[in-house]
Amino acid sequence: MAWKLLFIFLSACPGSSSLSIFQPPRIQAQEGGSVSLSCLFNISQEGPAIGFATWYLNMVAPDREVNNKTLEFRGRLVASDQAQFLWDRVVELQIRDIRLSDAGVYLCKVEILGSGIGTGEGTRLVVKEDSPWPKVFPLFLRAALYIFSLAFVVIGTTLYYKRQVAFTKGHQRTLLPLSQCPENEV
Repeated sequence: MAWKLLFIFLSACPGSSSLSIFQPPRIQAQEGGSVSLSCLFNISQEGPAIGFATWYLNMVAPDREVNNKTLEFRGRLVASDQAQFLWDRVVELQIRDIRLSDAGVYLCKVEILGSGIGTGEGTRLVVKEDSPWPKVFPLFLRAALYIFSLAFVVIGTTLYYKRQVAFTKGHQRTLLPLSQCPENEV
């Protein structure tokens, strides 16, 4: 609690360095895939950026926070490492197994000790619906192969038996009844 009070005091203190935040305005992802949202911040002070970042969906409010504790995102988020935040001034949030319900505006709120609090303008995540064709194509291909194989077997078998019947009928005409055979004459 003391850390938070100190942070608020230093953030509100006149003479604090400025904090600017940039987020790409729009990013697109495919349903079922993954996406990486990024937030860059700039402060005028040198050295590591001591603080933290929080992501929100559609508005900055406690019930709109995006983290692995929320039911709709549980187990699907990967946050950037602390070194990126401290030295590179980059905050990344990777969302795996993208769902249509993940679409919206993601806001990055950054709080830096001695520099204040800032929120980016947001990145609109557009989620494209996964096409059923790539998933169904192997089934169509397999069905076509089975139908072709079955047709090949049926046609081949039919031609074989037609030839056998024709061959047998042709031999029946040339065969003489046993009574007419020369060996059977008495």
